[in-house]
Amino acid sequence: MIQNVGGQLYLQCTGRYGNSGIPPEFTGGILRIDPTAYSVTPVLDDGPDFPYPPLLDGPYSDATHPYGLISGMTIVSPVKGYFIGYAGWGNTTLYTFDPSLGGLSAVPVAGLAGKSLRISPDGLDVNNFVWILNATSGEWGLQVMNPATDAIDETINLGLAPNFIAMIGNRSDLDNNGKVGISDFNLFKANFGKSTP
Repeated sequence: MIQNVGGQLYLQCTGRYGNSGIPPEFTGGILRIDPTAYSVTPVLDDGPDFPYPPLLDGPYSDATHPYGLISGMTIVSPVKGYFIGYAGWGNTTLYTFDPSLGGLSAVPVAGLAGKSLRISPDGLDVNNFVWILNATSGEWGLQVMNPATDAIDETINLGLAPNFIAMIGNRSDLDNNGKVGISDFNLFKANFGKSTP
């Protein structure tokens, strides 16, 4: 995944998931790319770059790999971002961090650990709120988080396990009230599969 924030490109790299007797490789992290100078700066590393035996099917986090594999990213500003740490199938944690400080500032977000979560660079609405996809069994839905407080502002139950979200800028303000929120989602949900005016 790649995201442009303030003219800097942030690139999220996962490494390799382990499965069927193949150990994971911790060759991922988050990089910042300056497209004018073509320079690359590591922001966050998932740990030493080696296969991790004997834990072939997880958990993938330990003292040298505290987040597991990096499996998602949303950068809100040059000093505020989020990433998903993958410790095993259905066992992910949302971390908040300061991209200018990298992993030194990474902290799990309260209530969002040990779940099946996804985020994407396209998961920021026009208010810069972060839309988190929760595919945890029995919790299928979207959680809208305020990055100023790291608190969940709204929860939207879906009845399906979400996999990806893309915001379409101001076009996501379906009720034309100047902000994107639950009322816009409800309008979309009510018209899903119907042609829009």
